[in-house]
Amino acid sequence: MQKTLKFVTLDEASKFTFHPKGRMIDRKHLQKIKKLMQKSPDTMPPIVVNVRTNHQIDGGHRLLSIFQLVQEGTLSPNYLIPVLFIDLPVEDEFNAIVETNINSQNWKPYDFIHAHMKEGNIYYLKLDEWARNHSLTANPKDPNKPKYRYAGIMMKGSTLRNELPNGTFEVTDEELARADTIHGEVEKLIGLFSLPTGGQWFEQMLCSWFKFRELHKFSDWTNYIRNHKKGLRKWPKATVGDWNAIFSMIHSQLDLKSAA
Repeated sequence: MQKTLKFVTLDEASKFTFHPKGRMIDRKHLQKIKKLMQKSPDTMPPIVVNVRTNHQIDGGHRLLSIFQLVQEGTLSPNYLIPVLFIDLPVEDEFNAIVETNINSQNWKPYDFIHAHMKEGNIYYLKLDEWARNHSLTANPKDPNKPKYRYAGIMMKGSTLRNELPNGTFEVTDEELARADTIHGEVEKLIGLFSLPTGGQWFEQMLCSWFKFRELHKFSDWTNYIRNHKKGLRKWPKATVGDWNAIFSMIHSQLDLKSAA
């Protein structure tokens, strides 16, 4: 791939555009970049642009920060912007954007998911619809950012750290139906444990429950927890190991009861 580093003016940079399937501007990330650039603008990596289309492959937040800092008087209107021009076929642009941001970790998980949705990936569209329509995964404060990781655990038993960004996530109708059941179970467990929703403990609890849930009837699990609340008050802890321990203990007690 041919690469050329140039320093361009603000007027030249204004011709660069976002890829139509790229992520939305994250205002918090934008403010963070602006603060960094106010301290040392010349240490930021160059903007990456496809010479064939003028689409930004990487650095959209940095470029917008520059424009805003110039408008605010922090940077000179004559500031020259480092740009790495690459020669990339149009059909390879989107994959390059995803790969670049996986490596730089600038994108949030929902950015990747939304990008795959824009491509029309049916599995990501199903994930988004499911997450928006279930109370434990919906996000009333920002409906465009459901709690996809929680939804992924209920569907697959994993946080899908790699599958969700890289586009390999798939889900069957059977898995969606099972996730519906697990969601209802977890709502009841939260009530029995008198716990809030969300946070690290919740993610770990979901992973553990997915592993243990089919070892006994759900009514057996809930009856035991309901009848032994005092002994379970020290729970939960944050790690999946702690949740594995509590569900393993209940599993053993239920096995003993069945054998008696």
